[in-house]
Amino acid sequence: MNAGREVIVQADLGENTATATITATVEISELFDDNGELRPWQDTVGWSGYLREQDDGEARCRSVWI
Repeated sequence: MNAGREVIVQADLGENTATATITATVEISELFDDNGELRPWQDTVGWSGYLREQDDGEARCRSVWI
């Protein structure tokens, strides 16, 4: 995971105030496991998430509930 942050501060010295805008960027690698599964939810009954499949050289995802 890679993270970055940008902070922009605008100050109004006459009013003695400031506004800060904070933008965060998070890059996450390896979303899918070796089976092509992304499991944001899982319990003892099963899991739901996404399955990544290759179709004619293109990666496609479909939602699953197993």
